[in-house]
Amino acid sequence: MDNYLKKIQDLPEERRKIILWSIVGVLAVILLFFWYKNFKAKLDSLNPQSNNPEFISMEIKAKN
Repeated sequence: MDNYLKKIQDLPEERRKIILWSIVGVLAVILLFFWYKNFKAKLDSLNPQSNNPEFISMEIKAKN
């Protein structure tokens, strides 16, 4: 691990910035994926009737 860090420290500053922002970008994509997954689950739990086709069909029949 120390050898790997030493190699990065010896790189020019521009290359180190590219590595840094690449890592930040990958972490951001991972966090957005989990945020989206959690957000979708919360939306689905707020409106459980929309997932039940029997409820929808009964509602349509009641209006007729």
